[in-house]
Formats: sequence, C-alpha cells, structure tokens
Amino acid sequence: MQNALSRRLGPIAASEIDNRIAAIGGQHAISMNVSAQALETFRLFEGHLNATQASRLLLLKEINGIEVFRSSRQMSKGQAFKRANRR
Repeated sequence: MQNALSRRLGPIAASEIDNRIAAIGGQHAISMNVSAQALETFRLFEGHLNATQASRLLLLKEINGIEVFRSSRQMSKGQAFKRANRR
C-alpha cells in the first residue's frame, strides 16, 4: 500500500518502481507470476476439498452399513419373536 501511495505522490518513487517492473519483465510478467501462484494455491485448496469429500463419503458409507446391519439384526430378532409366539 505504501509503495502504491509513493508511486502516485513522488516522481522519484514512480520512476524507481517503473524501473523494477521493467527489470522483471513488465506488467504482463508480473500478472503471469501472480496467476501461477494463485493456481498453485487453488490446486492445494482443491486437493484439501477433494480429500475432505472422500472422507465424508467413506464415513457415510460406514454409517449406512451400520444402519443396514442394525436393521437386519432387528428383523432377525423380530422374526425369532414371531416364531416363538406361534407355538
């Protein structure tokens, strides 16, 4: 923020900043560098999101498996109870 303010207010600072930008390769080179860094950050974030989603899906499958197991056990107990009361 201070550099931007100095560039606007002081011709010496503006000249120095313009020279640094030109030495790097110009505004386009800076934009490409910023884009590359943003892409790296995005990919890292996307990787975390994908890992979280995979963990969530595994947990839901496990919960579903437990519910199916419990319901099958309850049905077995219910059927055994019905058989016992038939006699």
